[in-house]
Amino acid sequence: MNERSFEFGGEGIRKYDLIRWNLLAEKITSVRSNYTKIMNREAPYNNLPQYLFFLPGAPQLTLANSFYKPSPTAVTGYTRVNWTRAITEAWITNVAQLYRPNRSELLPIPQAVIDANPKIKQDYGY
Repeated sequence: MNERSFEFGGEGIRKYDLIRWNLLAEKITSVRSNYTKIMNREAPYNNLPQYLFFLPGAPQLTLANSFYKPSPTAVTGYTRVNWTRAITEAWITNVAQLYRPNRSELLPIPQAVIDANPKIKQDYGY
């Protein structure tokens, strides 16, 4: 399992591996727990920096939905952005908030397939 996470980590198939191994709910709970530890500065995350600093005019990494939020500058000559400091209870709650165990793992059957074969029924409450 670890080998697959390292080998295929950037290919977007990890979720489907976790579903196949029946570990998705456990991993989501673990991620929320780790984010809570980061937010509360608990071990082993107690030494992570709360802020990142950039020189003015230097290229900045901009990612959608990232932790990089502007905040007042603490060091003269640098731009400070929140990093772990930006994690909030609301953000942690948002992590996979629509996931429901034993329902959200499978996608609905397409309507065209149901129309082609009336004996097929939609499963899992869709």
